[in-house]
Amino acid sequence: MKNRNFMQLNTIFRYEYTEMIKTKAYRLTTVIFAVLIVLGLGLLPMVLQGGSKNSDKAEDPGDRSKIAVVDQAGLLAGDLSLLQASAPMCEFSLQPETDSLDALKKQIADGALDGALVIEQPLQYAYYSKRAETDAVASVLPGALQKQYQYVQMTAGGMSAEAAAQALAEPQFQIESVGKSMLDTYMITYVMIMLLYMFILMYGQLVATSVATEKSSRAMELLITSAKPNNLIFGKIFAAGLAGLTQMVVWIVLAVAM
Repeated sequence: MKNRNFMQLNTIFRYEYTEMIKTKAYRLTTVIFAVLIVLGLGLLPMVLQGGSKNSDKAEDPGDRSKIAVVDQAGLLAGDLSLLQASAPMCEFSLQPETDSLDALKKQIADGALDGALVIEQPLQYAYYSKRAETDAVASVLPGALQKQYQYVQMTAGGMSAEAAAQALAEPQFQIESVGKSMLDTYMITYVMIMLLYMFILMYGQLVATSVATEKSSRAMELLITSAKPNNLIFGKIFAAGLAGLTQMVVWIVLAVAM
């Protein structure tokens, strides 16, 4: 009896598996995903390389924000070196106090300048930009100007310029992740859940389609009349599972090869 059940299950399983992998939808899905894998993994290095080039370009001095500086308080004493070191993403240029604020605003509006910094008092500054509320430079300037003020106070108190500059030097701080970060773990989990959801829908639909087409198939009509319901449904499920694994193995092998 057990032999007969196994033979029925095996016959249904082989028939269903063969029919599933012969369908146009199955083959088309396999080819489409294979092409996407080849294109995705083939273009990924170029995208990453392009990103590194863009990052290198962002560090180019020619791409730094052009900031005009009007020192009405004499805080800088004509020396922009400390301010420049504190805000390396900017290219500062000292403007004469005779330049009107309206003229600087016009240059900002025309794109000749990215911003203008007016030092009204040693601890009172004004910054002008097209989008000052979202300008990254606006978040860096307060710290840079505070360092400049501290430098002036230190040298005025008798400290040498070298000692003051050394006291205000940026610490060398390195951050290094050990193991996988939370973002990496989250992304892997998210991708796996999406793949699992997609495969359940896809291969569950294969079983549903197989059941729906039973009445139109003479071979299935013979199997239904001679096979037990359990053998029939489990044969379909196992066949759909193996068909899905076949596709996944093809995609994984192709991905590893790429």
